[in-house]
Amino acid sequence: MRKKQNVHKTKLKNRLIIGFCIFIISIIILDHQLRPLIKSIASNRAQIISTNVINETVLEEISRLDIDYSKIMTLEKDSNGKILAINADMKKISIQCCKFSYQLNSWKPHCYWVYSVYMVLSF
Repeated sequence: MRKKQNVHKTKLKNRLIIGFCIFIISIIILDHQLRPLIKSIASNRAQIISTNVINETVLEEISRLDIDYSKIMTLEKDSNGKILAINADMKKISIQCCKFSYQLNSWKPHCYWVYSVYMVLSF
C-alpha cells in the first residue's frame, strides 16, 4: 500500500516536471516568434510619435513667427510672366531651421519614454 502511494507520487512529480518543461519551452518559442513583431511595432510607433512631435513643433513655430513664404522664396519671371527661377533665401531658411531645432530639443524630455519602450522591447 505504501509502495503504491510512492509510485503514484513519483508519477505525479514526473508529470509536473514534464508539464513545467513543456510550459517553459512553449514560452521560449512564443517569445522567439513574437519578439520581432513587437520590436517592429514599437519601432514604428516611436517613429510615428517622433514625426508628430516634429510636425507639431514646426507648425507651432511657423504660426508663432508668422512666417511669410514670399520672404523666403522669390520667383524670377521674364517679360511674359513666365517663371524662370525660384530662389531661396538660404540665410533665412537656416535661421528657421535652427529655431525649429531648438524647439525640438525642448521636446526631448517628453519623448524619452518612447525611446525607453523601444529599448526595452529591443532586447
